[in-house]
Amino acid sequence: MGADNQQRRLDVRLGWLGGIIDGEGMITVMKRVNGCSFYPRISIANTNKNLINEASFIFNELGLAYYIQSKTYFVGEKQRIKYELLVNGIRRCIPVLQLVIPYLVAKKENAEKLLSWCLRRNNLGASKYDEEDMKILSIRQRI
Repeated sequence: MGADNQQRRLDVRLGWLGGIIDGEGMITVMKRVNGCSFYPRISIANTNKNLINEASFIFNELGLAYYIQSKTYFVGEKQRIKYELLVNGIRRCIPVLQLVIPYLVAKKENAEKLLSWCLRRNNLGASKYDEEDMKILSIRQRI
């Protein structure tokens, strides 16, 4: 397969992944249990295991770090399983965001803000949060 075909194939897969994140995903900043720090999270959740498998295949193909968890719950008397592909942490979220932002629509603006924050925090290390961080973190529910 030629390089041009491989690039088109990658574009199609990233377009699909961007659409899934837009529709079934979440891009946010989570507050740690201790309440003193925050971390970025990207997730894709669905009851269709094939969808999660396809997303994980793309992540594997691109060498992106993630993990999958599942949770059983009931809707009335019917048992359901929710599968969730998760990416947590600044160093893991940065490459995912850099790859999918061009393919996002609904969550693009928030993903760009989160990427900006991740890059900034990655450079600052363990320093305390400042006014710029708090500006982003104050809208964390909308990211």
